[in-house]
Amino acid sequence: MQGIRVTHAWTGNVAFTWDALPHTGVLGGMHYALGCNGSGVAMMTYLGHQVGRRIVGGANSTCGFELDEFPISHSITAVPIGVARRRCYYRFRDSLSRALPPYA
Repeated sequence: MQGIRVTHAWTGNVAFTWDALPHTGVLGGMHYALGCNGSGVAMMTYLGHQVGRRIVGGANSTCGFELDEFPISHSITAVPIGVARRRCYYRFRDSLSRALPPYA
């Protein structure tokens, strides 16, 4: 596609929760919404709204994703080697795409 220039691109880590569910709650006095698990725009808009309602006292009940305790799995202690290799490969590809000029 000639003549089209990308000015902004999202780069970052995508985090999936260990149970593949989104979660909201309060930890140490800080409200959180996390774990959109690949559906970030829709899910985080909804979770942000729910957390905002809780902060200002507008929620009549808790959100279905709200937990009393932050979910932690102690059984997952390391990143599997295959995941680590793929992560390195795609980081390398991303760095190349940022370093090389766009297609002519």
